[in-house]
Amino acid sequence: MAFSLLPDPLQLCRDAITRLENGINDFAARNMDSKEFSQAISRYTQVSLGVQFALEKSLACVLERLDLPSRGEVGELAAAVRRVEDKLDLLLVDADKPVLAPRPPRTRRPLSIEPEQALAEARARAGAKPRKPAAQPTRRRPKKEQ
Repeated sequence: MAFSLLPDPLQLCRDAITRLENGINDFAARNMDSKEFSQAISRYTQVSLGVQFALEKSLACVLERLDLPSRGEVGELAAAVRRVEDKLDLLLVDADKPVLAPRPPRTRRPLSIEPEQALAEARARAGAKPRKPAAQPTRRRPKKEQ
C-alpha cells in the first residue's frame, strides 16, 4: 500500500472504536465479579420485565377499545387462512388430473352417413344378422270381472 502524508480518517475512527471497546471490556471484566453488579443487573431485569408486562397489558386494552385484533389473534387468523389455502391446493391438484377415458366431442353436426347405414355397417363388422324392426306392442286384454 502506498504511503500517504495525510492520515486516513477511517483508520483513525477504527482505532478510536477499538480503544473504546477494549476499555469497556476491561471495566466490565473488573466489575462483573462484584455482588453489586449482579444485584444491579437483577434489578434492571425485573424492572424491564415489569415495564414490558405493563406495556403489553395497556396495549391490549387499547386494541380492545379500538376493536382491533392483537398480534396473537392476527397470527391465529393467518394460520387458519394457511390451512384453508392448503386444503384448496389439495382440491385443485385433483381437478388438474386428466380424465382416464377421453370423451367424444359434443357437437350438433350431423353424421356424415345415415344412422341406418352406420348401424348396418356396425352389424356387418360384428357378423350379426340384421334384425327385424320391433313389432307393435300388443293390446292388453281387459280384466275379467268375477
